[in-house]
Amino acid sequence: MDITQHPRWERQQELEREMRGIGFSRVESGTRKATASGSFDASPAGSRLVSWIIEPLSKMVAEFCDDVNSGKPGRRRTAGVYLSRIHPDAAAYLIAKVVINTKASAETHTAVMIGRAIEEECRFQFYHSANPALYDTIMRDHKKRRMSTGKSVSVMKGQMNKAGVEWPAWPEKHCMQIGMQGIEWLLALDVNGAGPLIQREEQVRASSSRRRTWRPGFRLTLTAAVEELIGELNDKCAVLTPGYLPCVVPPKPWTRPTGGGYYSDMLLPVNLVKTGDDKHQHLLNTVTMPDVYEAVNIVQATAWKINTRVLDVMREAWEGGMAIGTLPRFENDEIPPKPPTPPPCKYGEPGYKEWQATPDGKRWRAWRRMAAAVHEQNIKNKSRRLQAAQALHIADMYQHEAEIYFPHNLDFRSRLYCLPSLLTPQGPDYARGLLTFAHGEPLTDNEAVNWLAIHGANCYGIDKVSYEERIGWVREHKARILNAAVHPFDDLWWTEAENPWQFLAFCFEWLGYMTEGRTYRSSLPVSLDGTCNGLQHFSAMLRDPIGGKAVNLRPVDRPADIYQTVADQVRQYLTVDDAMPSTHELADQWIQFGVTRKLTKRPVMILPYGGTQYACRKYVEEFVREQITEKHKPNPFGDDIMPAVIYLTKLIWQAIEQTAVAATRAMRWLRAVSSMLVKAGHAVEWITPAGFPARQAYVDMEGYRVRLMVGDKKVYKWLRRPTTTLDADQQVNGLPPNFVHSLDASALMASAIASHRRGVRSFAMVHDSYGTLAAHTRVLDYTLRRAFADMYLRHDVLADMAFYAQTTLGSEVRLPQLPPKGDLDIEEVMASRFFFA
Repeated sequence: MDITQHPRWERQQELEREMRGIGFSRVESGTRKATASGSFDASPAGSRLVSWIIEPLSKMVAEFCDDVNSGKPGRRRTAGVYLSRIHPDAAAYLIAKVVINTKASAETHTAVMIGRAIEEECRFQFYHSANPALYDTIMRDHKKRRMSTGKSVSVMKGQMNKAGVEWPAWPEKHCMQIGMQGIEWLLALDVNGAGPLIQREEQVRASSSRRRTWRPGFRLTLTAAVEELIGELNDKCAVLTPGYLPCVVPPKPWTRPTGGGYYSDMLLPVNLVKTGDDKHQHLLNTVTMPDVYEAVNIVQATAWKINTRVLDVMREAWEGGMAIGTLPRFENDEIPPKPPTPPPCKYGEPGYKEWQATPDGKRWRAWRRMAAAVHEQNIKNKSRRLQAAQALHIADMYQHEAEIYFPHNLDFRSRLYCLPSLLTPQGPDYARGLLTFAHGEPLTDNEAVNWLAIHGANCYGIDKVSYEERIGWVREHKARILNAAVHPFDDLWWTEAENPWQFLAFCFEWLGYMTEGRTYRSSLPVSLDGTCNGLQHFSAMLRDPIGGKAVNLRPVDRPADIYQTVADQVRQYLTVDDAMPSTHELADQWIQFGVTRKLTKRPVMILPYGGTQYACRKYVEEFVREQITEKHKPNPFGDDIMPAVIYLTKLIWQAIEQTAVAATRAMRWLRAVSSMLVKAGHAVEWITPAGFPARQAYVDMEGYRVRLMVGDKKVYKWLRRPTTTLDADQQVNGLPPNFVHSLDASALMASAIASHRRGVRSFAMVHDSYGTLAAHTRVLDYTLRRAFADMYLRHDVLADMAFYAQTTLGSEVRLPQLPPKGDLDIEEVMASRFFFA
C-alpha cells in the first residue's frame, strides 16, 4: 500500500510538523530560562558562542601579557600584571562568559564583573596551591553535600581564612581596568564571520551626585549579526532535537542505516543506530544485516492504541493526588528533624573531627545522610511528576486514534528502543498500563485463557510459583478482580500489586472474558520475562549447570529464584558469623532485620551488567532506609546504619560470586581482552549472532582548554571534544555488560522474526521481556526458547569474540585462555517452563 493513501496520512504529516515545533519550543524555553538565570552561556547557542570566542581571545590575552611583561611602559600595565596570574584560556573563558551573561548591561558594571570573576579564579588557584590538603577536603565535602556554587565559594573563603590562608582583595578600579581591556578585545574580535560579539550603545544615566545631573554612559549589547547567529544556532538545535511522538500510520521501514521511522522532510533523517562514532557509522554502511532490519521493522509495525479505561482511572487518580505504583506523589518527602544537639563548631574547625566520633556526632552524620537521601528522592520525584504529566497528555492526544505506532532504532549494541519517549511500551508501569494492542484475538482455547491469567498473577507479583498456582490465584480472587474493574476506587486492593496499572488493565480484560466468554477479543499484551537475563546468557555461553539451574535454563517443577538463593546463602553466612565474637553484633542485627529476596534482587541483577560492590552497597543502603522510613520497619542498627550496610554488602557479594561462578569468569576474561585491546590502541568490535557489527569505543575527552576551580565545580564544558585516545577504564569495565546486551538483543531479534513467520503480528519487546496477545503467547513461548537455544548451539560467542580480538591484535599476541565450559545441555531450555515466565 502507498503510505500516502493511508486515511491518517495527513494527520501523520501534522504530527511530524508538531514534532519539529516541540523541538523549537524546547530550545526556546531552555534559552529563556538560561537567560533569566544569568547563565545564557550554558544554553546550546551560548555554549557554541563561547567555544568560538575562546581560542582567538586567548591568543589576544597571551600576546597582551607578553607585551606587558616585556617591560614596555603603558597605561595597560595594571591589567597585564593581573591577567598574567591566570592562564590565557581561563581568562578568555571568563571574559566571554561574563559578557554573554550580562548582555545589555552598563559597560562599567560588566567590566567590574569581569575583573571580579578573574579574581575569584586566581583566589581559588591560590587556595589550592597554599593548602592543597584542606582545599581537596573541603571540595569533597561540598560535593558530597551537593552544596551550591555560591555557598561553596563563601564557605571556602571562610575555611581558608581560619586556616591562615588569606587573600588580599583586588581594588575595584583594578578589576575595572581588567574588564575594560577584555571588552576592548571583544569589540574587535570576529565571531565566526559575524563580526564583533558586542557593540557600545550610548545611554544617558543619572549621576550619583546629589544635584541629579545627567551624564552620558555606555551599555554593551550583542550585535545584530550575533543575535541572528544565535537564532540560527537555536533553529539548528531544534531541528536536531525534535520531540518525537508516536505515529498514526505504520512507521517507515528501515532498509539502510539512515532514514527509517518518520517520513517528513521537515525532520532530519533518523539514524538506525544511535552513535556519535563515525567509524561505527561507516562500518554500518559497509555491511548487510537483513535480520536486523527485519526484526526492527517487525517490532515497530505493531499497532497499538490507548487503553481508555485505564486512562480514565489514572486521570482521576492523578487529579486526586493518589500515588499509585510508579505514578509519583505530588508532595515531597519531609526532611527528618535535625538531632537536638548540633555540632559545637563548623566543619574543618578544631574539635569537629573528634566530635564526629561521639554519639551526638554519629547521630548528626546519620541525619545528614538521611536528609541527603530525602533531598535526592524529592528531586527525582519532581522529574517523575513532569514525565507522568507529559505521558498523560500524550495519552489524551491519542485516545481516539484507532492505531498508533512506535518507530524504533538501536543503540551501538543493537538493543531496540522506541524513538518517542514518555509514553511507550518500554516505559514504567503506568505507561505500559495505558497501552494495549490495537487488534485483539478471541480467547479460543483454555491455553490462551490460562496465559492471560498467568499474566494477571505476574502483574500482581505472584510470579515465583508454578503456572497452575498462578492460574488458581486468579480464579480464587475472581470477585476482587471483577470488582476492581467495575468500581476501581471502591476497593484499592489492586493498587497493592507489584505493577498496579498493568494489573488494573488485566482486571478490565478479565472482566471482558468473564462477560463475553471465548469470543472476547483480548488485546492485552501478555509478557514473558527472563530470569535475570544477563546471567542466563553467561550461564548459556559457558554451559554452567549451577548458574543455569539458578536462572531457569533447566526444567524444574517450580521456578528457580536466584535472588532467593543468594538471600538464603547470606542467611547461612549470618548464622556462622553470629557465633563469632568479632561479628556477632552485626550478624545479630541483620538476623533481626531479616534478609529477603527483595534486598538481594538489585545487587544480583547488576552483576552481569558491570555491577560493583560499591553499587551493591548503595542498593543495600537504599533498601534499608526505605524499609525503616517508609515501611516503618523496626531499626536494630541504631542511628548509623552504614557499618551494618558495609558488612552485609560483603556477604551478598560473596554469595553472588559463589552462585554465579561462570558469569564472574566470563566477565573477568572479557575485561582482560578489552584491556589488551585498549593498551594496543584498539576499540572492541564484534559481530553479534544477529549479524550486527557492534563497536565499543569509549574515548577520552580532550581536556578542556579552560580548567577553573570556582567553588565546587570545574569547567570542562566549552571545548570538550573526543580525542583519538580510548578511555581505558570505560573500555575495560564496559565490555561485559555491553557484550551481554548485544546477545540479549540478538535473542530478541531472532524471537521476533521466528514468531512473525508463525503469524504473530503484535509485539511488546523490552530487552528481556517479550509480550504478545494471549492467543499467540504459546507461539512466542516456543520461539523464544528455540531462538535462544539455537543461538548458543550455532555460536560460541566467547570464541567468536576471541577471534575478533586476535584478528585485531595479530597472531603474535597471546590472548588469555577462554574460561572452561560446564556440561549444561542447552537443549534443556526447550523443556524449561520458567525460562521466560
